Amino acid sequence: MKRLWGVARSRPGRFGLTVGLVVAILVGLAAPGFACDAIITATNVCSNGNHVITWTISSDRTDLEMDIAHALSSINGTYYPTTSWASVVLPGGSTTATTTVPDSVVGELTINVYVSWPGLPSQPPKINGLSLQLSSCTGQTTSTPPTTASLLAGAATSSAPGKPTEPLFLPIRR
Repeated sequence: MKRLWGVARSRPGRFGLTVGLVVAILVGLAAPGFACDAIITATNVCSNGNHVITWTISSDRTDLEMDIAHALSSINGTYYPTTSWASVVLPGGSTTATTTVPDSVVGELTINVYVSWPGLPSQPPKINGLSLQLSSCTGQTTSTPPTTASLLAGAATSSAPGKPTEPLFLPIRR
């Protein structure tokens, strides 16, 4: 104990103890950082002259429910109905949504999912998104392997039969 007081009496000792105390308080009071994300994957199947895109929206949190306020899909500034998704996703769970786009529409279809985690009030609502490149279905049947896209390790990728994987759209974090 005398040794501790001896260290505290010297100027470098007092400085070291003060810095150590401040760091301990900051670390002790810091809120843990729990990043939350909606993980989105997609499958595009050509059916009856349409692109039928099935989006799977999963929560990366296994301890909290995720609420979905909106799921909006658009291509070239035109919005297409995205239907059948559950507004509440159980911890670690997922829901699917469907968007149907006419075959005549080609380009980059983007879904933006507006999500929040009510059990974690410190986590603000956010938008997670994914883009999928659509090309004409003409000459294809539903037996053709579907085009898929998924959010993998922070980057979205797309692959289609006979095409290389290409980077797409990263999630928007707000």
